[in-house]
Amino acid sequence: MTHQPPSSSATPSQCPSPSQQQPQYIIDSHIHLWPASASNSTSHSWMTPPSMPLAREHLLRDYITSASRSISLPATISAVSPPLSYKNKNKNKNSSSAHQASLSPTNEPKPHLLGAIYIETDRALPTLTPNHVPESRYTHPLAEIAFLRSLINSSTHSLALLALIPWAPVDEGAVGMERYMALARQVAGAETWAKVAGFRFLVQGMRERGVFEEKVRSQAWMEGLRWLGREGRGWRVQRQGGGGMREKERGFVFEVGVDQRQGGTWQLDEFAKCVGRVRAMEDEDGVIGGEEEGRTVFVLNHFCKPAFSNNAPTNTETNSFTAWKRALTHLSALPPIYLKLSGFLTELSTSPLSSEETFACILPYVRTAFECFGARRIMFGSDWPVCGVGVREEDEEDEMSGDEGDNGGGVRKETNPNAWCEWYQIVTLLLDELRIEEQDREWVWWRTSVEVYGLDL
Repeated sequence: MTHQPPSSSATPSQCPSPSQQQPQYIIDSHIHLWPASASNSTSHSWMTPPSMPLAREHLLRDYITSASRSISLPATISAVSPPLSYKNKNKNKNSSSAHQASLSPTNEPKPHLLGAIYIETDRALPTLTPNHVPESRYTHPLAEIAFLRSLINSSTHSLALLALIPWAPVDEGAVGMERYMALARQVAGAETWAKVAGFRFLVQGMRERGVFEEKVRSQAWMEGLRWLGREGRGWRVQRQGGGGMREKERGFVFEVGVDQRQGGTWQLDEFAKCVGRVRAMEDEDGVIGGEEEGRTVFVLNHFCKPAFSNNAPTNTETNSFTAWKRALTHLSALPPIYLKLSGFLTELSTSPLSSEETFACILPYVRTAFECFGARRIMFGSDWPVCGVGVREEDEEDEMSGDEGDNGGGVRKETNPNAWCEWYQIVTLLLDELRIEEQDREWVWWRTSVEVYGLDL
């Protein structure tokens, strides 16, 4: 696999055509959903209607409407199940004719969306007191699980939620995790619980360094993370080894939310130390050196939210880029750990950019990520519907109203309905620019998600 850009830079001036290297299949590794009953600051402290454009229900039908502008949604997932076998994959990587022949989906102008991974939505948590009852903390996260059960039990949507990542009280240690899991399983029911592939507990909002460090250095936090690897659901995934395909057990995934831009590089550095401590605990428990069985799987959301500059040519010259690259390199050396190609549109939303400008700004970061992690540890994610907040809408009427319709601190009352398409288009051309080979593209678009979340398609 090579990463050298072509002599002329690509620009995402239009949605990819079948002549470009479109994927045949896609799994969206990062979407959020919530009902009308949770579209308020009681259920989500970050929702403050009417100024927050996301403070309304966002359901599967809304996601399907957004994504279907770019991709094909089959009536049944099984109708387009991808070949997970690696048979007949020994193509000559230097053969341009063989490479080009497989670029376009057979009889389909659009790629197929196999499904999506649901990520928890940062439900409201009460402020803890010394004498708090642990269960009082679980009200809104358990309501989220009940909502997910209603989605899983519904047969009205063709799109599959392939895996679920709810919240969990990682900071309550092994005892707290066991206590919460018992309640969560009961609320979820067997069918929904079978789709739970891991958990998330956001720490990106902890902007005071002392508070952040106290949390992620605590013994309870470390025990909670270790519990995920030791007591995970134990699915078996196929891995390519020297002797061919073999199966390995995996623990639960932990989705990592840290933020260089608004928090600081120290969040990335401190969490890298945290992952290192978890790996040391695993080694002490007898987990074999390079093996992944019994280890907690970490997934870094949104490239750890880099401190982008909207002045693309200077991005790689900034101290923040150098620090981000150093931290990402450190994290990449602590497998099993993966990276989500997601969240960029929102991180650049303080001054909404065109697709071309976004492409130019993020290219150095994406190139660096592929150098550190490789394509087979990176996965596509849309971050829908958050991806549509603050994104410039091109070639359509302005959805702002009145004197709020400028970018100088105005409020967008609606999100951009074309954001999913825009991000898909940008990712497609980023892979073109980096000359990512066909088989490695498959990993970015869907195979990495299959491996990380133990999907059985």
